[in-house]
Amino acid sequence: MKKILSLILMGAVFTSCYKKPDLYQAPKVPTVKVSHPHKEEIELYDTYTGYTEALGKVTIVPRVTGTLERRYFEPGEKVRKGQVLFTLEKEPYLSQLNQAKAKVERAKADLEMKKVTYQSYAKLVNTSAVSELKYLQSKANVDEAEAGLLNAIADLEAQKNTYSYTKIKAPISGTISNYYVDNGNVVKAESSTELAYIVNSSKMNIFFTVPATKYYELQKLHESLDGMSVDVLADDNETLLAEGKVIYHDPNVDLKSGSITLKAQVENKDAVLIDGTYVRIKLIKREHENAMLIPQVAIERDQVGPYVYTVESDTVRQHRVKLGEEIGDQIIVKSGVKESDDLIVSGIQRARDGIKVNPVTASK
Repeated sequence: MKKILSLILMGAVFTSCYKKPDLYQAPKVPTVKVSHPHKEEIELYDTYTGYTEALGKVTIVPRVTGTLERRYFEPGEKVRKGQVLFTLEKEPYLSQLNQAKAKVERAKADLEMKKVTYQSYAKLVNTSAVSELKYLQSKANVDEAEAGLLNAIADLEAQKNTYSYTKIKAPISGTISNYYVDNGNVVKAESSTELAYIVNSSKMNIFFTVPATKYYELQKLHESLDGMSVDVLADDNETLLAEGKVIYHDPNVDLKSGSITLKAQVENKDAVLIDGTYVRIKLIKREHENAMLIPQVAIERDQVGPYVYTVESDTVRQHRVKLGEEIGDQIIVKSGVKESDDLIVSGIQRARDGIKVNPVTASK
């Protein structure tokens, strides 16, 4: 019994000597990642889908009827303006040309003869050897012969032109298509038979449409849409194919689509653009030389508007900001931050205005 009592007393002594440790620990200061806003030259633009149209496209048709004798090109070749492309049989038209030349010579001879008669009568009319009537008749004959010569010359010029049409020449320089009629076939001018066509794609027109609302926005930025810069992009939306300017915009809004058609003209130096294809258009609205950019993840919003958090002396500060256009994962800030600010870009959910934080630089 004494032994048990001793054990109880010893336990009481140990219990009275033991103090429960203080389990409270001050909360850890949250770690946030920060980065600096940066300035950059930014190109602000919108992208649209457009289609190409060659600046020059001409269909080759015969201007006279005849048998197609020869072709002087291969499909897809580059041809020059004035180059002979086809020839038609020339014999019928050569015969008509020679007849017209003969008519001119006869008309010249007839005129000379009538001039001689007129000049002779002019000397004799005052001597009564020739009547006044014959004199006047000879003068009328000269006038008639002169008119006949002019008519013969005009007919000769027409026959020369007709004969020249037996050589079908390229009206413009460019790339020629396949041929649609084989040698030996009769082609008729009246039927407008298509023989081939030529496309001059050194310059291209690009047609595209913009929503009317976007059009009014662009008008605020530019006095006129004509002259705005455009880039033609490949399907990856990055590779530049050609550059040019807007040269025309439709004065009316299409009521069905609510859009306005614009036409740009671009240089097609390396012939990378093909007539009648769809392309991506980058319409450059304006260039911003010193745009302040921050990551979009740094933006928070409430009922008042957008804001960001910065760290000053390890203390979080809230800043209201005025935002501009989005550029990828960045956004333009018009006011509210400076390049020297430590902007919180990660750990924002742990940030509150006025609390202490442990800022670390975010990796780029």
